[in-house]
Amino acid sequence: SIELEKTLLPIRFPIMRGLVGRRVFIIHENHQAQYDSIDSIADLKNHMGIQGLGWADKQILETAGLQQKEKLYDDIFIEINAGSRCYFPRGVVEVFSEILDKKNEMPNLVVEKNILLVYKIAVFFFVNPSNQELANVITTGFINAYEDGSYQRFFYNHPLIKRSLEKADLKNRTIIELANPFLSSETEAIPK
Repeated sequence: SIELEKTLLPIRFPIMRGLVGRRVFIIHENHQAQYDSIDSIADLKNHMGIQGLGWADKQILETAGLQQKEKLYDDIFIEINAGSRCYFPRGVVEVFSEILDKKNEMPNLVVEKNILLVYKIAVFFFVNPSNQELANVITTGFINAYEDGSYQRFFYNHPLIKRSLEKADLKNRTIIELANPFLSSETEAIPK
């Protein structure tokens, strides 16, 4: 958030390479058909999403005109497993491990097959604002690793990232892009 970036010193290197802003949905297995025909934000506006209490994503989605409600994190899974028609947008690197973790107790949870929400959001490291030396060392390390390709090799070969990208099948999903008006100008300026 802009407030956090003012309070702490951000290392403006998006460590998740934007994947947190690539969202797929957790839904009840019996409700896939109601999402099959969605191919625009206008279609998605007819459905209700669920977010965790106080999550920044809620603001982004609501600003785009998408209906959202809030619940405690664990209660979201319980509600969807019980038959709710709501969708729970999750980052592609989060969703499959969450489904796997809950498989035995909540067998009705599945990853929706067709939709990919895309919006710009970054995950940064933050340091104490008085520790510019540490910020410089971390920034230099990220830049060097990015420029020599070792960061990308590490990132895309990490088992969680690799497995998530394979399972998410991003190339065959309907992309619905959303603006994120809550980014600082410095974060917005980070190149793709």
